[in-house]
Amino acid sequence: MKKYGLKILVGLITFAIGVVISWINPTGTITYKNCELSQTPIQNVITPTNRNGKIEIRFKGYGRTENRPTLIFEITNYNLKSAKYWSFSERTISPFVKFNGKKREELRCGTGLKEFNLQSGESFTTEIMADVYTREFLKKQGDFQFGYYFGFGEQENKEFWSDPIMISDEWEKDIIENAPSFLKENYQ
Repeated sequence: MKKYGLKILVGLITFAIGVVISWINPTGTITYKNCELSQTPIQNVITPTNRNGKIEIRFKGYGRTENRPTLIFEITNYNLKSAKYWSFSERTISPFVKFNGKKREELRCGTGLKEFNLQSGESFTTEIMADVYTREFLKKQGDFQFGYYFGFGEQENKEFWSDPIMISDEWEKDIIENAPSFLKENYQ
């Protein structure tokens, strides 16, 4: 009986301390260094991985639409403010292209574009036709970057770019073989 007495005493003391702590802190929130455990829903903390830390355009992989190869990107707003962007439909962009660090010169018409907002911490996935954006560079060695303009309030619009992407020989072949006929002349 003596050897169990000490264990029972320690158990009662531990129980009493738990009761006192829950009585002192009725909200159920216990705070540790930079970490709060509470009864509120858990929110994911987004850590920027892009060099600029404001808008991340991240390559997610390859896809296919109507038998044409596509590139899939996730766009995330890490800024504290919402970001404006302009597109024909919400949650899509028509990106600009850099090949080996040099931006492709192109004319664009803004007719029909609408303004959309990407709230702070929000993201969306968009898919673009690979042949449209890579056709003139596919037979050359190098890497691609895809970017777009985003605006923050009254500040001037700023370009944000993906990390460099290498397109494999196999994927290049797939892009060329499945391109529509009006684009195939660029590959000859």
